[in-house]
Amino acid sequence: MLSPQYNHRSLPAAGAIQNMVKMPPFLSPHRNEDGSYPRAPDYVTHVTVSAGANPMAMADESHYYDHIFNNNGEFYLSANILDNLTIRSSVGARLRYVESERFAGSEANSNRQASGSESRSRLINLINENILTYQESFGSHEVRGLRGSSFQHQGTWNNSIGTVTGSYSNETIRTINNAVVNPTATSSSKSQWGLASYFGRVNYDYESRYLLSGSIRTDGSSR
Repeated sequence: MLSPQYNHRSLPAAGAIQNMVKMPPFLSPHRNEDGSYPRAPDYVTHVTVSAGANPMAMADESHYYDHIFNNNGEFYLSANILDNLTIRSSVGARLRYVESERFAGSEANSNRQASGSESRSRLINLINENILTYQESFGSHEVRGLRGSSFQHQGTWNNSIGTVTGSYSNETIRTINNAVVNPTATSSSKSQWGLASYFGRVNYDYESRYLLSGSIRTDGSSR
């Protein structure tokens, strides 16, 4: 069984709603003749007002996108080794891949300088279970047993690259290859962990009136 999902999301610019509330109501949403967006100081010069970006500029000049792929899947195989002995083996997987793009044009930033970043993350979680089941009846006696093992491993990888503010050669190409990479805004990390479990259970039934049960389990983890 597989259940893949893909989402492409467009996100609002960070601070756009806040700037919309802060800006005076007379601030025009239309561009000036030179292509720039008006800001509060263009109208009011004798008092101190917020010089934040025009909310319309933040909506038009900001490009925030997320690409998300998820998939959960499981495959199993069951077989009767003997009339009273059954084995079941399954493999499950969870995959998640996220790619994020962030670009804010010069008009979308309060300092009138373009900025951007890109990030990618990956998660792979695998689990394998193997269960052996036994059942036998002897007149009024019935014995049922189970023996199994489970193994799980998860690995994650994250990478983020930021640009030096104002280093974009132009605002037509919004990818980070058109700017200078900022080392202090760049990071990468990896992590992984594993889990192994072994378990067993025995049930004894006499005339469907008396039941005796015993179980054992042990786990080992790298975390």
